[in-house]
Amino acid sequence: MNKLRFSLFALLATLTATAQPHWHLDRTGLRDVAPDTIQTVSYPLSIAKTTAGIWDFSALEPLGEALISHLQVSGQAVDIVEEETAFHFTAQPDGNYFSGWENDFKEVILLDAYNKLPYPLYVGRRTSSDYTASGLFINTGIPTFITGKYEMEVLDEGTILLPGGHERCAASCIKTIDSFSETGGGVTDVVIEKHLWYVPYYSFPILVTTQTTYEYNGKPYDTLRTACYTINPMLQPAIRTMNDTTICLGQSIEITATGNGNFYWRENVSGSTFQPFNNTIITPEATLSYIFMAEDEQCNSQPAFDTLTVNVEIAPTLLIANRNISHCARTQLYLNATSNVPERWFERNDYDKLIPIEGNLVGPEKSTVYIAQAGNSCLTITDSITVSIIPMDMPEMTIITSGKDAIFDIENYSANHFYYNLNFGDGSPSDYPAMSLHHYAATGSYTAVLTLTGKQTGCEAAFEYLVVIDENDSNPMILYPNPANYLLNVIAPSGITFYRIIDISGTSIYNETTRPGNETAVQINIPNLPQGQYLIQLNTIGGPMTRAFIKN
Repeated sequence: MNKLRFSLFALLATLTATAQPHWHLDRTGLRDVAPDTIQTVSYPLSIAKTTAGIWDFSALEPLGEALISHLQVSGQAVDIVEEETAFHFTAQPDGNYFSGWENDFKEVILLDAYNKLPYPLYVGRRTSSDYTASGLFINTGIPTFITGKYEMEVLDEGTILLPGGHERCAASCIKTIDSFSETGGGVTDVVIEKHLWYVPYYSFPILVTTQTTYEYNGKPYDTLRTACYTINPMLQPAIRTMNDTTICLGQSIEITATGNGNFYWRENVSGSTFQPFNNTIITPEATLSYIFMAEDEQCNSQPAFDTLTVNVEIAPTLLIANRNISHCARTQLYLNATSNVPERWFERNDYDKLIPIEGNLVGPEKSTVYIAQAGNSCLTITDSITVSIIPMDMPEMTIITSGKDAIFDIENYSANHFYYNLNFGDGSPSDYPAMSLHHYAATGSYTAVLTLTGKQTGCEAAFEYLVVIDENDSNPMILYPNPANYLLNVIAPSGITFYRIIDISGTSIYNETTRPGNETAVQINIPNLPQGQYLIQLNTIGGPMTRAFIKN
Protein backbone atom coordinates (compact mmCIF):
# COMPACT_ATOMS: atom_id res chain seq x y z
CA MET A 1 0.00 0.00 0.00
CA ASN A 2 2.71 2.48 1.01
CA LYS A 3 4.90 1.44 -1.90
CA LEU A 4 2.03 2.02 -4.32
CA ARG A 5 1.35 5.37 -2.74
CA PHE A 6 4.97 6.46 -3.02
CA SER A 7 5.05 5.26 -6.61
CA LEU A 8 1.95 7.28 -7.45
CA PHE A 9 3.38 10.48 -6.02
CA ALA A 10 6.69 9.80 -7.68
CA LEU A 11 4.85 9.60 -10.96
CA LEU A 12 3.00 12.83 -10.22
CA ALA A 13 6.25 14.53 -9.29
CA THR A 14 7.87 13.25 -12.47
CA LEU A 15 5.04 14.72 -14.54
CA THR A 16 5.55 17.99 -12.72
CA ALA A 17 9.27 17.83 -13.38
CA THR A 18 8.82 17.15 -17.08
CA ALA A 19 6.56 20.15 -17.36
CA GLN A 20 9.57 22.28 -18.31
CA PRO A 21 9.56 22.91 -22.08
CA HIS A 22 12.78 23.20 -24.06
CA TRP A 23 11.48 26.13 -26.07
CA HIS A 24 12.07 29.76 -26.82
CA LEU A 25 11.51 32.25 -29.59
CA ASP A 26 14.32 33.24 -31.90
CA ARG A 27 16.80 35.27 -29.84
CA THR A 28 16.08 38.41 -31.84
CA GLY A 29 12.42 38.11 -30.85
CA LEU A 30 11.43 38.88 -34.46
CA ARG A 31 9.91 35.63 -35.63
CA ASP A 32 8.87 32.11 -34.66
CA VAL A 33 10.89 29.21 -36.02
CA ALA A 34 9.60 25.81 -37.09
CA PRO A 35 9.25 22.95 -34.54
CA ASP A 36 12.37 20.91 -33.73
CA THR A 37 13.11 17.21 -33.37
CA ILE A 38 14.72 16.24 -30.05
CA GLN A 39 17.17 13.34 -29.58
CA THR A 40 17.81 12.08 -26.06
CA VAL A 41 21.42 11.28 -25.17
CA SER A 42 23.47 10.10 -22.21
CA TYR A 43 24.00 12.63 -19.44
CA PRO A 44 27.33 14.51 -19.81
CA LEU A 45 30.04 14.04 -17.23
CA SER A 46 30.94 17.72 -17.33
CA ILE A 47 29.51 20.95 -18.70
CA ALA A 48 32.79 22.87 -18.46
CA LYS A 49 34.40 24.55 -21.48
CA THR A 50 37.72 23.43 -22.88
CA THR A 51 40.67 25.82 -22.92
CA ALA A 52 39.71 26.66 -26.53
CA GLY A 53 36.35 28.05 -25.39
CA ILE A 54 34.36 25.04 -26.61
CA TRP A 55 31.73 22.90 -24.92
CA ASP A 56 32.51 19.44 -26.24
CA PHE A 57 29.54 17.05 -26.10
CA SER A 58 30.44 15.15 -29.25
CA ALA A 59 30.98 11.90 -27.29
CA LEU A 60 27.47 11.77 -25.81
CA GLU A 61 25.75 8.51 -26.65
CA PRO A 62 22.37 8.84 -28.43
CA LEU A 63 19.70 6.79 -26.69
CA GLY A 64 17.59 6.49 -29.82
CA GLU A 65 14.47 8.22 -28.49
CA ALA A 66 13.19 11.03 -30.75
CA LEU A 67 10.69 13.63 -29.60
CA ILE A 68 8.88 16.05 -31.91
CA SER A 69 7.57 19.29 -30.42
CA HIS A 70 4.78 21.24 -32.07
CA LEU A 71 4.51 25.01 -32.05
CA GLN A 72 0.92 26.29 -32.12
CA VAL A 73 0.53 30.06 -32.39
CA SER A 74 -2.69 32.05 -32.16
CA GLY A 75 -2.07 35.75 -31.85
CA GLN A 76 0.24 36.13 -28.83
CA ALA A 77 -0.91 32.89 -27.17
CA VAL A 78 1.56 30.03 -27.76
CA ASP A 79 1.10 26.34 -26.91
CA ILE A 80 4.12 24.04 -26.92
CA VAL A 81 3.15 20.35 -27.10
CA GLU A 82 5.76 17.85 -25.89
CA GLU A 83 4.90 14.20 -25.38
CA GLU A 84 1.17 15.02 -25.26
CA THR A 85 1.69 17.76 -22.67
CA ALA A 86 0.73 21.28 -23.69
CA PHE A 87 2.64 24.17 -22.09
CA HIS A 88 0.95 27.56 -22.22
CA PHE A 89 2.92 30.69 -22.99
CA THR A 90 2.28 34.24 -24.05
CA ALA A 91 4.94 35.65 -26.37
CA GLN A 92 5.73 39.25 -25.47
CA PRO A 93 8.48 41.55 -26.81
CA ASP A 94 10.46 41.15 -23.57
CA GLY A 95 10.19 37.36 -23.33
CA ASN A 96 7.99 34.28 -22.97
CA TYR A 97 5.52 34.30 -20.08
CA PHE A 98 4.68 30.86 -18.68
CA SER A 99 1.09 30.40 -17.44
CA GLY A 100 0.59 26.65 -16.92
CA TRP A 101 0.39 23.21 -18.51
CA GLU A 102 -1.97 20.29 -19.00
CA ASN A 103 -2.22 16.71 -20.26
CA ASP A 104 -4.56 13.75 -19.83
CA PHE A 105 -3.48 13.30 -16.18
CA LYS A 106 -3.11 16.76 -14.74
CA GLU A 107 -3.86 20.45 -15.25
CA VAL A 108 -1.83 23.23 -13.61
CA ILE A 109 -2.65 26.94 -13.79
CA LEU A 110 -0.31 29.65 -12.47
CA LEU A 111 -2.01 32.39 -10.52
CA ASP A 112 0.32 34.91 -12.21
CA ALA A 113 2.35 34.13 -15.31
CA TYR A 114 6.07 34.84 -15.06
CA ASN A 115 8.75 35.52 -17.69
CA LYS A 116 10.45 32.18 -18.15
CA LEU A 117 12.88 33.30 -20.84
CA PRO A 118 13.42 37.07 -20.95
CA TYR A 119 14.94 39.00 -23.86
CA PRO A 120 17.60 39.90 -24.64
CA LEU A 121 20.03 37.18 -23.54
CA TYR A 122 23.44 38.45 -22.51
CA VAL A 123 26.15 37.05 -20.27
CA GLY A 124 25.55 37.88 -16.62
CA ARG A 125 21.82 38.49 -16.89
CA ARG A 126 19.86 37.10 -13.93
CA THR A 127 16.16 36.88 -13.19
CA SER A 128 14.17 35.46 -10.28
CA SER A 129 10.41 34.88 -10.07
CA ASP A 130 8.27 33.50 -7.24
CA TYR A 131 5.08 31.82 -8.36
CA THR A 132 2.04 29.92 -7.12
CA ALA A 133 -0.20 27.54 -9.03
CA SER A 134 -3.26 25.38 -8.50
CA GLY A 135 -3.72 22.02 -10.12
CA LEU A 136 -6.10 19.13 -10.52
CA PHE A 137 -5.48 15.41 -11.05
CA ILE A 138 -7.77 14.54 -13.96
CA ASN A 139 -8.31 10.85 -13.10
CA THR A 140 -8.96 11.24 -9.36
CA GLY A 141 -10.23 14.82 -9.12
CA ILE A 142 -7.74 15.49 -6.27
CA PRO A 143 -6.69 19.16 -6.18
CA THR A 144 -3.11 20.24 -5.68
CA PHE A 145 -1.35 23.48 -4.77
CA ILE A 146 2.15 24.53 -5.83
CA THR A 147 4.47 27.28 -4.59
CA GLY A 148 7.82 27.78 -6.20
CA LYS A 149 10.69 29.96 -7.30
CA TYR A 150 12.26 30.18 -10.76
CA GLU A 151 15.80 31.50 -11.22
CA MET A 152 17.70 32.08 -14.46
CA GLU A 153 21.26 33.19 -15.21
CA VAL A 154 23.12 33.55 -18.52
CA LEU A 155 26.49 31.95 -17.78
CA ASP A 156 28.63 32.15 -20.88
CA GLU A 157 28.90 32.19 -24.68
CA GLY A 158 31.00 30.05 -26.99
CA THR A 159 31.00 27.15 -29.44
CA ILE A 160 29.24 23.84 -28.77
CA LEU A 161 30.08 20.45 -30.33
CA LEU A 162 27.24 17.92 -30.61
CA PRO A 163 27.17 14.18 -31.48
CA GLY A 164 27.57 13.46 -35.17
CA GLY A 165 30.14 16.22 -35.71
CA HIS A 166 27.64 19.09 -35.53
CA GLU A 167 29.22 22.40 -34.53
CA ARG A 168 27.30 25.52 -33.53
CA CYS A 169 28.81 28.90 -32.82
CA ALA A 170 27.48 31.82 -30.75
CA ALA A 171 25.84 29.49 -28.23
CA SER A 172 24.58 31.03 -24.98
CA CYS A 173 24.64 28.78 -21.91
CA ILE A 174 21.80 29.44 -19.45
CA LYS A 175 21.34 27.89 -16.03
CA THR A 176 17.86 27.66 -14.53
CA ILE A 177 16.76 26.37 -11.12
CA ASP A 178 13.06 25.68 -10.62
CA SER A 179 12.37 24.72 -6.96
CA PHE A 180 8.79 24.17 -5.79
CA SER A 181 6.62 22.33 -3.28
CA GLU A 182 3.43 20.57 -4.25
CA THR A 183 0.74 19.50 -1.77
CA GLY A 184 -1.89 16.90 -2.53
CA GLY A 185 -2.02 13.77 -0.39
CA GLY A 186 1.45 14.69 0.84
CA VAL A 187 4.20 17.21 0.24
CA THR A 188 6.54 16.74 -2.67
CA ASP A 189 9.57 19.05 -2.93
CA VAL A 190 11.21 19.23 -6.35
CA VAL A 191 14.40 20.99 -7.48
CA ILE A 192 14.97 21.06 -11.26
CA GLU A 193 18.40 22.30 -12.33
CA LYS A 194 18.94 22.78 -16.05
CA HIS A 195 21.69 23.93 -18.35
CA LEU A 196 20.38 25.08 -21.73
CA TRP A 197 22.43 26.12 -24.73
CA TYR A 198 20.63 28.46 -27.11
CA VAL A 199 21.87 29.29 -30.58
CA PRO A 200 20.27 31.65 -33.10
CA TYR A 201 17.56 30.41 -35.50
CA TYR A 202 16.52 27.40 -33.36
CA SER A 203 13.19 27.52 -31.56
CA PHE A 204 14.42 25.08 -28.87
CA PRO A 205 17.73 24.92 -27.01
CA ILE A 206 20.37 23.12 -29.01
CA LEU A 207 21.24 21.07 -25.91
CA VAL A 208 19.53 20.62 -22.53
CA THR A 209 20.79 18.82 -19.41
CA THR A 210 18.30 18.29 -16.59
CA GLN A 211 18.88 17.09 -13.02
CA THR A 212 15.70 16.66 -10.97
CA THR A 213 15.81 15.94 -7.23
CA TYR A 214 12.68 14.74 -5.35
CA GLU A 215 11.81 14.74 -1.66
CA TYR A 216 8.55 13.38 -0.32
CA ASN A 217 7.37 14.55 3.09
CA GLY A 218 10.88 15.84 3.88
CA LYS A 219 12.78 12.70 2.89
CA PRO A 220 14.96 12.28 -0.22
CA TYR A 221 13.16 10.15 -2.76
CA ASP A 222 14.92 10.13 -6.14
CA THR A 223 17.26 11.96 -8.50
CA LEU A 224 16.82 11.85 -12.28
CA ARG A 225 19.26 13.08 -14.93
CA THR A 226 18.39 13.50 -18.60
CA ALA A 227 19.94 15.16 -21.61
CA CYS A 228 18.69 15.84 -25.14
CA TYR A 229 19.73 17.89 -28.14
CA THR A 230 18.07 19.28 -31.22
CA ILE A 231 18.90 17.40 -34.38
CA ASN A 232 17.20 19.75 -36.86
CA PRO A 233 19.55 20.86 -39.64
CA MET A 234 20.94 24.34 -39.35
CA LEU A 235 19.12 26.90 -41.48
CA GLN A 236 21.60 28.54 -43.82
CA PRO A 237 21.38 32.29 -44.41
CA ALA A 238 18.89 33.08 -47.17
CA ILE A 239 17.12 36.22 -48.25
CA ARG A 240 14.51 37.07 -50.85
CA THR A 241 13.18 40.57 -51.32
CA MET A 242 10.03 41.84 -52.92
CA ASN A 243 9.90 42.04 -56.73
CA ASP A 244 11.33 45.04 -58.56
CA THR A 245 8.72 47.76 -58.56
CA THR A 246 7.94 51.19 -60.01
CA ILE A 247 6.67 54.25 -58.15
CA CYS A 248 6.05 57.89 -58.98
CA LEU A 249 8.44 60.59 -57.86
CA GLY A 250 7.41 61.68 -54.38
CA GLN A 251 5.74 58.41 -53.46
CA SER A 252 6.90 56.19 -50.61
CA ILE A 253 7.10 52.40 -50.59
CA GLU A 254 7.65 49.81 -47.89
CA ILE A 255 10.37 47.35 -48.90
CA THR A 256 10.19 43.84 -47.43
CA ALA A 257 12.41 40.79 -47.25
CA THR A 258 12.04 37.19 -46.06
CA GLY A 259 14.46 34.33 -45.40
CA ASN A 260 16.82 33.11 -42.69
CA GLY A 261 19.39 35.01 -40.68
CA ASN A 262 20.01 38.58 -39.64
CA PHE A 263 19.02 40.99 -42.42
CA TYR A 264 21.02 44.03 -43.54
CA TRP A 265 20.62 46.40 -46.46
CA ARG A 266 22.23 49.33 -48.21
CA GLU A 267 21.80 51.46 -51.28
CA ASN A 268 23.68 50.12 -54.29
CA VAL A 269 25.78 53.24 -54.65
CA SER A 270 29.39 53.99 -53.90
CA GLY A 271 30.09 54.71 -50.25
CA SER A 272 26.91 53.24 -48.77
CA THR A 273 27.22 50.78 -45.86
CA PHE A 274 25.04 47.93 -44.65
CA GLN A 275 22.63 48.66 -41.83
CA PRO A 276 20.18 46.41 -39.93
CA PHE A 277 16.96 45.89 -41.80
CA ASN A 278 13.36 45.88 -40.68
CA ASN A 279 10.51 46.48 -43.08
CA THR A 280 11.52 49.95 -44.18
CA ILE A 281 9.67 52.82 -45.85
CA ILE A 282 11.76 54.62 -48.47
CA THR A 283 11.12 57.65 -50.70
CA PRO A 284 13.76 57.55 -53.45
CA GLU A 285 14.18 60.58 -55.68
CA ALA A 286 15.47 58.58 -58.66
CA THR A 287 15.63 54.98 -59.84
CA LEU A 288 17.85 53.10 -57.42
CA SER A 289 18.80 49.52 -56.57
CA TYR A 290 19.26 48.18 -53.07
CA ILE A 291 21.40 45.25 -51.87
CA PHE A 292 20.10 42.98 -49.11
CA MET A 293 22.28 40.61 -47.08
CA ALA A 294 21.41 37.77 -44.72
CA GLU A 295 24.00 36.36 -42.35
CA ASP A 296 23.99 34.44 -39.08
CA GLU A 297 26.28 33.76 -36.16
CA GLN A 298 26.98 30.16 -37.07
CA CYS A 299 30.33 28.67 -37.94
CA ASN A 300 31.51 28.98 -41.53
CA SER A 301 28.20 30.22 -42.99
CA GLN A 302 28.34 32.45 -46.03
CA PRO A 303 26.10 35.53 -46.34
CA ALA A 304 23.26 35.48 -48.87
CA PHE A 305 22.45 38.48 -51.07
CA ASP A 306 19.56 39.77 -53.13
CA THR A 307 18.99 42.97 -55.10
CA LEU A 308 15.87 45.08 -55.39
CA THR A 309 15.41 47.84 -57.97
CA VAL A 310 12.89 50.61 -57.38
CA ASN A 311 12.14 52.52 -60.58
CA VAL A 312 11.11 56.13 -60.01
CA GLU A 313 9.02 57.74 -62.73
CA ILE A 314 8.02 61.37 -63.02
CA ALA A 315 4.29 61.84 -62.57
CA PRO A 316 2.83 62.68 -66.00
CA THR A 317 1.33 66.09 -66.73
CA LEU A 318 -1.14 66.98 -69.46
CA LEU A 319 -2.51 70.34 -70.53
CA ILE A 320 -4.72 71.34 -73.46
CA ALA A 321 -4.84 75.09 -73.90
CA ASN A 322 -8.03 75.26 -76.00
CA ARG A 323 -10.62 72.59 -75.23
CA ASN A 324 -13.26 73.96 -77.62
CA ILE A 325 -12.32 74.49 -81.28
CA SER A 326 -14.42 75.64 -84.25
CA HIS A 327 -12.87 74.03 -87.29
CA CYS A 328 -13.48 74.27 -91.02
CA ALA A 329 -14.86 71.11 -92.58
CA ARG A 330 -12.78 69.22 -95.15
CA THR A 331 -9.49 70.47 -93.68
CA GLN A 332 -6.92 68.85 -91.42
CA LEU A 333 -6.36 69.75 -87.78
CA TYR A 334 -3.41 69.21 -85.41
CA LEU A 335 -4.45 68.11 -81.93
CA ASN A 336 -2.05 69.85 -79.58
CA ALA A 337 -1.38 69.01 -75.92
CA THR A 338 1.50 69.78 -73.56
CA SER A 339 2.87 66.82 -71.61
CA ASN A 340 6.11 65.67 -70.03
CA VAL A 341 5.56 62.15 -71.43
CA PRO A 342 4.36 61.08 -74.89
CA GLU A 343 0.59 61.38 -75.11
CA ARG A 344 -1.88 59.18 -76.97
CA TRP A 345 -5.00 60.36 -78.79
CA PHE A 346 -8.44 58.77 -79.06
CA GLU A 347 -11.71 59.72 -80.74
CA ARG A 348 -14.94 59.19 -78.86
CA ASN A 349 -17.38 57.52 -81.24
CA ASP A 350 -21.19 57.57 -81.29
CA TYR A 351 -21.25 54.64 -78.83
CA ASP A 352 -19.08 56.50 -76.29
CA LYS A 353 -16.12 54.23 -77.07
CA LEU A 354 -12.55 55.46 -77.37
CA ILE A 355 -11.04 54.65 -80.77
CA PRO A 356 -7.23 55.04 -80.96
CA ILE A 357 -5.94 57.31 -83.72
CA GLU A 358 -2.44 57.43 -85.19
CA GLY A 359 -0.54 60.59 -84.41
CA ASN A 360 -2.34 63.87 -83.79
CA LEU A 361 -3.25 64.98 -87.35
CA VAL A 362 -6.97 64.51 -88.05
CA GLY A 363 -9.50 65.61 -90.65
CA PRO A 364 -12.88 65.58 -88.90
CA GLU A 365 -15.97 65.54 -91.09
CA LYS A 366 -18.35 66.21 -88.21
CA SER A 367 -18.31 67.64 -84.72
CA THR A 368 -16.54 65.25 -82.38
CA VAL A 369 -14.55 64.86 -79.15
CA TYR A 370 -10.89 63.86 -79.03
CA ILE A 371 -9.32 62.46 -75.83
CA ALA A 372 -5.64 62.86 -74.91
CA GLN A 373 -3.99 60.43 -72.48
CA ALA A 374 -0.58 60.85 -70.84
CA GLY A 375 0.61 58.12 -68.51
CA ASN A 376 3.18 55.69 -67.28
CA SER A 377 3.14 52.80 -64.84
CA CYS A 378 2.39 55.05 -61.88
CA LEU A 379 -0.38 57.31 -63.19
CA THR A 380 -2.59 58.02 -66.22
CA ILE A 381 -4.37 61.33 -66.77
CA THR A 382 -6.72 62.47 -69.54
CA ASP A 383 -7.92 65.68 -71.13
CA SER A 384 -10.24 66.37 -74.06
CA ILE A 385 -10.86 68.65 -77.04
CA THR A 386 -14.34 69.29 -78.43
CA VAL A 387 -14.17 70.09 -82.16
CA SER A 388 -17.21 71.84 -83.66
CA ILE A 389 -17.25 71.60 -87.45
CA ILE A 390 -18.16 74.64 -89.58
CA PRO A 391 -20.10 72.96 -92.42
CA MET A 392 -18.88 73.32 -96.03
CA ASP A 393 -21.25 71.07 -97.96
CA MET A 394 -20.55 70.30 -101.60
CA PRO A 395 -22.57 72.70 -103.79
CA GLU A 396 -24.97 71.33 -106.37
CA MET A 397 -23.73 72.43 -109.79
CA THR A 398 -25.33 71.53 -113.12
CA ILE A 399 -22.96 71.17 -116.08
CA ILE A 400 -24.45 71.12 -119.57
CA THR A 401 -22.22 70.56 -122.60
CA SER A 402 -22.86 71.12 -126.28
CA GLY A 403 -19.95 70.41 -128.52
CA LYS A 404 -17.02 72.28 -126.99
CA ASP A 405 -19.25 74.62 -124.98
CA ALA A 406 -20.20 74.01 -121.35
CA ILE A 407 -22.63 75.78 -119.02
CA PHE A 408 -21.81 75.74 -115.26
CA ASP A 409 -24.87 76.57 -113.13
CA ILE A 410 -24.41 76.74 -109.32
CA GLU A 411 -27.72 76.01 -107.60
CA ASN A 412 -28.71 77.72 -104.34
CA TYR A 413 -26.12 80.38 -105.04
CA SER A 414 -25.34 82.43 -101.85
CA ALA A 415 -23.26 85.47 -102.69
CA ASN A 416 -23.87 86.89 -99.20
CA HIS A 417 -22.05 84.04 -97.45
CA PHE A 418 -19.38 82.79 -99.85
CA TYR A 419 -16.86 83.89 -102.40
CA TYR A 420 -16.90 81.59 -105.47
CA ASN A 421 -13.96 80.67 -107.67
CA LEU A 422 -14.52 78.34 -110.62
CA ASN A 423 -11.45 76.86 -112.29
CA PHE A 424 -12.44 75.19 -115.59
CA GLY A 425 -9.49 72.81 -115.54
CA ASP A 426 -8.04 73.76 -118.94
CA GLY A 427 -5.60 76.46 -117.81
CA SER A 428 -7.88 79.34 -118.65
CA PRO A 429 -8.58 82.09 -116.09
CA SER A 430 -11.02 81.32 -113.31
CA ASP A 431 -14.50 82.78 -113.25
CA TYR A 432 -16.54 84.01 -110.29
CA PRO A 433 -20.25 84.32 -111.21
CA ALA A 434 -22.76 81.71 -110.18
CA MET A 435 -23.45 80.84 -113.84
CA SER A 436 -20.72 80.59 -116.45
CA LEU A 437 -20.50 79.70 -120.13
CA HIS A 438 -17.11 78.35 -121.10
CA HIS A 439 -15.70 77.25 -124.45
CA TYR A 440 -13.09 74.48 -124.41
CA ALA A 441 -10.50 74.61 -127.16
CA ALA A 442 -10.19 70.82 -127.43
CA THR A 443 -12.13 67.69 -126.65
CA GLY A 444 -11.26 65.56 -123.63
CA SER A 445 -11.94 65.16 -119.93
CA TYR A 446 -11.39 68.12 -117.62
CA THR A 447 -11.60 68.53 -113.84
CA ALA A 448 -13.38 71.72 -112.90
CA VAL A 449 -12.72 72.92 -109.36
CA LEU A 450 -15.20 75.11 -107.50
CA THR A 451 -13.67 76.81 -104.44
CA LEU A 452 -15.89 78.35 -101.76
CA THR A 453 -14.58 80.79 -99.15
CA GLY A 454 -16.78 81.78 -96.22
CA LYS A 455 -17.02 85.55 -95.96
CA GLN A 456 -17.45 85.46 -92.16
CA THR A 457 -15.63 82.29 -91.17
CA GLY A 458 -12.73 82.36 -93.64
CA CYS A 459 -13.20 78.61 -94.17
CA GLU A 460 -12.27 77.43 -97.62
CA ALA A 461 -13.23 74.22 -99.39
CA ALA A 462 -12.61 73.00 -102.92
CA PHE A 463 -14.93 70.62 -104.79
CA GLU A 464 -14.12 68.78 -108.02
CA TYR A 465 -16.45 68.12 -110.98
CA LEU A 466 -15.81 66.05 -114.10
CA VAL A 467 -16.40 67.74 -117.49
CA VAL A 468 -16.35 65.61 -120.68
CA ILE A 469 -16.06 67.52 -123.97
CA ASP A 470 -16.93 65.44 -127.07
CA GLU A 471 -17.34 67.26 -130.40
CA ASN A 472 -19.42 64.36 -131.65
CA ASP A 473 -21.93 65.09 -128.89
CA SER A 474 -24.38 67.20 -130.91
CA ASN A 475 -26.76 69.07 -128.66
CA PRO A 476 -27.86 71.94 -131.01
CA MET A 477 -29.64 73.92 -128.32
CA ILE A 478 -28.96 74.33 -124.60
CA LEU A 479 -31.84 75.24 -122.27
CA TYR A 480 -31.33 75.78 -118.57
CA PRO A 481 -32.67 75.54 -116.12
CA ASN A 482 -35.16 73.01 -117.33
CA PRO A 483 -37.67 73.00 -115.69
CA ALA A 484 -37.58 76.80 -115.27
CA ASN A 485 -39.43 79.24 -113.02
CA TYR A 486 -38.51 82.81 -113.86
CA LEU A 487 -35.69 82.90 -116.37
CA LEU A 488 -34.99 80.61 -119.30
CA ASN A 489 -31.47 80.64 -120.77
CA VAL A 490 -31.10 79.64 -124.39
CA ILE A 491 -27.77 78.95 -126.13
CA ALA A 492 -27.45 78.04 -129.80
CA PRO A 493 -24.38 76.92 -131.76
CA SER A 494 -24.74 79.93 -134.14
CA GLY A 495 -26.26 83.39 -134.15
CA ILE A 496 -29.99 83.63 -133.32
CA THR A 497 -32.22 85.66 -135.70
CA PHE A 498 -35.69 84.64 -134.48
CA TYR A 499 -37.35 82.67 -131.63
CA ARG A 500 -40.81 82.02 -130.26
CA ILE A 501 -42.55 79.89 -127.59
CA ILE A 502 -45.56 77.73 -128.48
CA ASP A 503 -47.71 75.52 -126.31
CA ILE A 504 -48.35 71.84 -126.98
CA SER A 505 -51.31 72.70 -129.19
CA GLY A 506 -49.03 74.70 -131.50
CA THR A 507 -50.35 78.13 -130.46
CA SER A 508 -47.70 80.84 -130.30
CA ILE A 509 -47.87 82.52 -126.90
CA TYR A 510 -44.73 84.61 -127.07
CA ASN A 511 -44.12 87.37 -129.63
CA GLU A 512 -41.71 86.63 -132.37
CA THR A 513 -38.47 88.48 -132.05
CA THR A 514 -36.18 89.52 -134.88
CA ARG A 515 -32.52 89.57 -133.79
CA PRO A 516 -29.44 90.73 -135.68
CA GLY A 517 -28.00 87.18 -135.74
CA ASN A 518 -24.68 87.91 -134.01
CA GLU A 519 -25.70 86.58 -130.54
CA THR A 520 -25.77 82.91 -129.70
CA ALA A 521 -27.43 83.27 -126.27
CA VAL A 522 -30.69 84.82 -125.13
CA GLN A 523 -32.49 85.07 -121.76
CA ILE A 524 -36.29 84.97 -121.71
CA ASN A 525 -38.33 86.09 -118.69
CA ILE A 526 -41.18 83.63 -118.11
CA PRO A 527 -42.57 84.34 -114.60
CA ASN A 528 -46.09 84.91 -115.99
CA LEU A 529 -46.06 81.86 -118.22
CA PRO A 530 -48.60 79.28 -116.97
CA GLN A 531 -47.24 75.96 -115.74
CA GLY A 532 -46.99 73.29 -118.36
CA GLN A 533 -44.98 71.92 -121.31
CA TYR A 534 -43.81 74.19 -124.13
CA LEU A 535 -41.59 74.32 -127.20
CA ILE A 536 -39.07 76.98 -128.07
CA GLN A 537 -38.32 77.42 -131.78
CA LEU A 538 -35.16 79.16 -133.03
CA ASN A 539 -34.06 80.43 -136.36
CA THR A 540 -30.28 80.60 -136.40
CA ILE A 541 -27.71 81.35 -139.00
CA GLY A 542 -27.01 77.63 -139.01
CA GLY A 543 -30.68 76.73 -139.47
CA PRO A 544 -33.87 76.22 -137.42
CA MET A 545 -34.06 74.12 -134.25
CA THR A 546 -36.68 73.24 -131.65
CA ARG A 547 -36.45 72.06 -127.96
CA ALA A 548 -39.03 71.28 -125.33
CA PHE A 549 -39.00 72.68 -121.78
CA ILE A 550 -41.20 72.71 -118.70
CA LYS A 551 -42.47 75.76 -116.81
CA ASN A 552 -42.94 75.19 -113.05
